[in-house]
Amino acid sequence: MDYWAKEIRKFEPDLKVYCFKTGKSEFRADDDVVFITYSQLQSQYKEESTSPFFQRTWYRVICGISVTIPTFFKESALTKVKVFKSK
Repeated sequence: MDYWAKEIRKFEPDLKVYCFKTGKSEFRADDDVVFITYSQLQSQYKEESTSPFFQRTWYRVICGISVTIPTFFKESALTKVKVFKSK
């Protein structure tokens, strides 16, 4: 994740980039790009979560290591992408 953050900063220095590290909650709601693993994001989630990750609308979410994402979520996400593309 640090590599990709460094690349973004190199080509788009005005973007606010944050790499989530467990135990360090420096994430701000105005960050443009946030790198977080699926398992870290999952651990942040609670019903009616007050975590900043769930208090904003994300325009794009990219998850790496798709083998860790349950099939239901993969299928749901693909369906939403197909619907979005058809509009």
